This record gives sequence, C-alpha cells and structure tokens, in this order.
Amino acid sequence: MRRDRTGFLANLRSGCTAPIGAFAEMLDGSIHFVGRLCSLDGKECIEVEETIALPALESIGKTIAEKVLQQGGKALMASIKEQL
Repeated sequence: MRRDRTGFLANLRSGCTAPIGAFAEMLDGSIHFVGRLCSLDGKECIEVEETIALPALESIGKTIAEKVLQQGGKALMASIKEQL
C-alpha cells in the first residue's frame, strides 16, 4: 500500500498538535476505518466510521476527513489552531 498525501491527516490539515485519532482494520476484503477529531480539552469529539471495499482504498482517508470536517470538524480545527 502506498502512502498518499490525500489521506485522513493531510485533509484535516492538523499538524502534530491536534488530538486526532485513526484506526483501520481489514475485514473480509474491506477496510473498516474510524477517524476522530477532538477539542484540546477532550470535551468535544467528532467521530466518523465507515467500511469501504478494497478497490476504494485510495480515497478512504480523504472520504473520512471530509465527513469529519462537514460534521463540525472545520470549526473545531479553527478553534484548536486559535488556542495554539
């Protein structure tokens, strides 16, 4: 598997200080991916979970990141950057 700059962390534009988590596992020809973004104090978290067939693997990180951003992650990342 190749590393791709269009993945989860790159699309959140997080840097090294934002509380972001990602977990992926193979399940019967699919990838189950969980992505999470939390506020610095941990009181607010946005989590997206999805299972995607292997042919779509190249875009899973970007897909999950976009969903996190749409569910309030954009404002949360702005708040994190402001606090740092």
